[in-house]
Amino acid sequence: MLHIAAQVAEAAGSIRSQWDHTPRAGIILGTGLGGLADEIEGGIRIPYAAIPYFPRSTAMAHQLSTHELRKGAKTLTRKVLRYKPRFIAIVGITSYRIAFDRKEAKLGLQPEKIGDTKIWVVPNPSGLNAHYQVSDLAKLFRALKNAASNDAET
Repeated sequence: MLHIAAQVAEAAGSIRSQWDHTPRAGIILGTGLGGLADEIEGGIRIPYAAIPYFPRSTAMAHQLSTHELRKGAKTLTRKVLRYKPRFIAIVGITSYRIAFDRKEAKLGLQPEKIGDTKIWVVPNPSGLNAHYQVSDLAKLFRALKNAASNDAET
């Protein structure tokens, strides 16, 4: 792993390669502040993903690109194959469908596995997800708990 100074130098070089001006200021905008960039004259937008070693925070799943979701699925798959849990729960049906290219996936236990690991998809419990009420979420998460408990007994 590169020393932090080398990482900063590489990130700065990446930014310089995308803009040939000398900035007087840099502003890192988070969720909900993107409109501010439109108000700045002579500025440039550089996505987090275009800057090496720049951690990308995401408040909402819909902000992730297909590429990011699929890259995350590959990372998760490697970890599952390494640690071999009996179950994994993936939060968010839409993200699961995109990340694992399972367009017809439904909530609950999936027919596919990762190695010997069973995949269970649950809805995102975010308050932004109006499709499920708390009682519905409780039933779905209880079903996962029961499946994992019953699987442990066999």
